[in-house]
Amino acid sequence: MCEMKIEVLQLWISPFQHDKRLIEQIALDAGGIKDDYHRQKDSLITLLPLETWQTVSEDPNALCVRRFYAHMLSSEYENDELPLDTCLKNESVLLQVVSVGKACHKDDGCKYHHSDEGCPLMRKTRFLRILSEGTLSVKDRLEVTSCLNMP
Repeated sequence: MCEMKIEVLQLWISPFQHDKRLIEQIALDAGGIKDDYHRQKDSLITLLPLETWQTVSEDPNALCVRRFYAHMLSSEYENDELPLDTCLKNESVLLQVVSVGKACHKDDGCKYHHSDEGCPLMRKTRFLRILSEGTLSVKDRLEVTSCLNMP
């Protein structure tokens, strides 16, 4: 795996249902993101490139962005650079890619579902398991490595 780093550009939490907030730092533990409404649901953190989110969220025909948001918006990455079992780490946090792609809401009539290139959220979203607790901050640079190389 090539030496690569992903920069954290934005962090979002939802302390209450339907209440998204942009913050500078999040605290993570095995239960998920502390102070996040979704904490008990799946204990995962979502990752998406900021540019992808901006493209889709500014499109009035992209219907699922009303229901979905990513916790961590990052610098751009190619799909093959973050396959399953890739690890992302900073000084305190270790995260593992456990799922690739957000499920599509086909019933919404979203234009991306019917396009030739498909939905960018299905291609770019990563769901990450928290392997070690700590904090993530805006401007952190996460090292990308194979989880097989972890001690």
